[in-house]
Amino acid sequence: MEATGVSAEEGAAAEQEEWALLLRRLMQTTGLNQNQLANRMGYPPPGFSRFLNLQRLPPADFLSDFCTHVEDLSGRRVPPETRQRADEVFLRFLALQHPNRHETEVLRRERDAAIERADALAAQLDGTRQDLEASQQRTEQVGEDLAHLAEELSQAHEDRDAAQQRCTELRGLLAGHRRYASRKRSTVLSADKEDWRLPGHTASQEEPFAIDLINSVRSMAAQSDVEPTQTIALACAGAETAKLLTRALTHEWGLYTPQQAAVVASAVFAQLTATCEAQRQLGNVLHRMAERGDAHIGRPSRGNEAESISDVVTRLRISAETVLTAVDVHAPVVVTTFKHAPITRALPTDTHTTLTHVGERLGGRFTYRARHCLDQSRGDAIRPGRCSCQLAFRYQDEEWTLYYGADGWTLICMSDGTRREDGSLVFSSPPSLRPSEEVPHPEHLLDSVCKTVAARNS
Repeated sequence: MEATGVSAEEGAAAEQEEWALLLRRLMQTTGLNQNQLANRMGYPPPGFSRFLNLQRLPPADFLSDFCTHVEDLSGRRVPPETRQRADEVFLRFLALQHPNRHETEVLRRERDAAIERADALAAQLDGTRQDLEASQQRTEQVGEDLAHLAEELSQAHEDRDAAQQRCTELRGLLAGHRRYASRKRSTVLSADKEDWRLPGHTASQEEPFAIDLINSVRSMAAQSDVEPTQTIALACAGAETAKLLTRALTHEWGLYTPQQAAVVASAVFAQLTATCEAQRQLGNVLHRMAERGDAHIGRPSRGNEAESISDVVTRLRISAETVLTAVDVHAPVVVTTFKHAPITRALPTDTHTTLTHVGERLGGRFTYRARHCLDQSRGDAIRPGRCSCQLAFRYQDEEWTLYYGADGWTLICMSDGTRREDGSLVFSSPPSLRPSEEVPHPEHLLDSVCKTVAARNS
């Protein structure tokens, strides 16, 4: 106060005046005079007057109590800035006139603020503790719910597995009933339905290599005492044969006619039938092993148990019955339709007609060397329908000759021959063409001829 040229007494007087002015303005809003307000607040009017003029230090809670009565009587809230301004005036007055009281008041307020913060923190801590307890209760409840759900899920899995097992058994029974009904229906309609089992599907009447293969397999299986190695060998040979058949059918010239497709379809269905019977016999083998003590069949599995041999034997029987039912339904239609399909183009029946077709496809750029009679000098044993004609043609200044001889269909380039003293040409081991059949499809033979000629000129 000395820095501004104002004494402590003057400063205190100014604070007293501002304090009185602020409180009287608030008192006017109540509609009461000073004595009336003093009585309402429980102070004697003389003492109350001294508090308003700071002639006497009011109690610590005087300002707060004064503002509360003003708000209750006026029905309006005391502006926060007015309350704060009055409090600041009171503190400045204390600092000027009563330093010790000022220090005590500041400390009291700091203590009250600290107590208030502590109470707030305690309340917050108590709320946090309650939330934690509630969370722990929810966690325990969730744990109990999860355990209950796990039990229900486990039971549901067991019920599902049992239902699946039952469905599998019922499907097997249904497939068996359908197969029985199909066989019975086939027996009734046998007079009107053609058998799909064509005798030609063994291919044993035309191909020597097929005869040797089939006879060797039959000799292995016909032995009275079959060993495991032979059984495994037969299974592996059957699987490999099926794969080789699939590969053969992917070739462009794998089959020529729908009638040949009927033979293959009949053989494939026969393989499926035999394979299904092998599946059922495999189950019987397991039962014989169990009788010897070499295996344990066990009971059907339940719930989450691993499948037993009993389950697998059931699977073998059901899958076999399913496939056999499909064969009974589809095989007659497929084979009969292929067998009686209309012939759109008549194929040659002998080598001469085959050469004629190939020559026509070459566009007339050929000549025949007719040799229909037996060639005794070569010692050929020519079967009926086979001739020794040759088809000669020119391509890019090269002379070519196509014929069917002892080594099958052969195509030679005349420039590869070595001329003898007598003027004849000798060829050293000319390569045979791919079609090995005596009477192949003309387009197949022509395709092989074109590829051979193109390969030489590439």
